[in-house]
Amino acid sequence: MLSLSIKKHLGCNYVGIDISETSVKEAQRVGLRALRRDVSSEVLPFEDSSFDVVYCSEVIEHLYNPDNAIEEFKRVLKPRGKILLSTPNLAAWYNRVLLVLGIQPIHTEVSTIRNLGRVFKTLGQGNRPVGHIRIFTLRALTDFLCLHGLKIVEVRGYALESLGRLSTLDQALARVPTLASGIVTLAELAKD
Repeated sequence: MLSLSIKKHLGCNYVGIDISETSVKEAQRVGLRALRRDVSSEVLPFEDSSFDVVYCSEVIEHLYNPDNAIEEFKRVLKPRGKILLSTPNLAAWYNRVLLVLGIQPIHTEVSTIRNLGRVFKTLGQGNRPVGHIRIFTLRALTDFLCLHGLKIVEVRGYALESLGRLSTLDQALARVPTLASGIVTLAELAKD
């Protein structure tokens, strides 16, 4: 419902895009403008230079072809337009510890049926995968955005919502983006 609040208070126009028909229908049901598209492979149904901002939260790691998505985001952005993107961090502090112990890192998946290699149920062993295909470190994400001609404006880390007794540590380490659970980047189209 944050989107409704933003629209009401800021007077902005926006369109939601999702690959899930169910999600699109739910967004439309609550009064949001939403369209079904696969940003990994399809052209967005908008004119060039249509938007000031593209907001892509927890999506890029699910895409088979993130290059197509970024190029489409760039195409629909106005000059000096911005992309606000968030994604899990492969190099999160806890993944570094897990790797040393020979445990599959969080946010990575080796099976489409069950999460494996995590040893303990508390680490997600046996859970259903969420479809993470491409997992980024901060360096890989900034390299990726720069490859596509974007200029990094700001980078921040974020903590996971629930890590139990480790939440305080996770929140503290979120201040260091290379160690944070997730990464938020603000990038803009480079000047021509």
